[in-house]
Amino acid sequence: MSRKLLIILATVVLAALGTAYALTQIGIIQMPYTITPSTPEAPSMSPSSVSLDLGDIPAKSAGTKEFENVATLTLPYNYEINFTLDLNGLEGFSDISVWVYLYEPGSIVYSYSFFLMDSPGFNSYSQVVDAGSYEVWVKVQYTAIDTSSSVSGSVTIYCYW
Repeated sequence: MSRKLLIILATVVLAALGTAYALTQIGIIQMPYTITPSTPEAPSMSPSSVSLDLGDIPAKSAGTKEFENVATLTLPYNYEINFTLDLNGLEGFSDISVWVYLYEPGSIVYSYSFFLMDSPGFNSYSQVVDAGSYEVWVKVQYTAIDTSSSVSGSVTIYCYW
């Protein structure tokens, strides 16, 4: 009788496992993919290096400078683009924020914006940008420190893909 009980118990356990399996897996979704090597057409910015002069800024002053169409960003495919504000060289400012705008040529409304602040963790922003050609515009908002002697530096923004 114990052998009969063992067979019945095993059957019940297998039935329970089969039912549990059937209740948890009702389908499968597969998404095959192939990652192809990069093409010779990589994203580019022309010119690759841009110098925008903030000029002489009086101590303790606040202001905004805007620079229109300073470069052209060309993307042959959709790419994740990252703009990063280098936190070195900002000693002359108590506060500085930078916006990088990407405009489609001829458009009066930007397609993408990147907001960068002078604080670790907030000095970098990335997003996926559609393939195409974009005008790069830059806006800088700042507050200069109080100082009795000249302070010089350079605000540097890196563009990565």
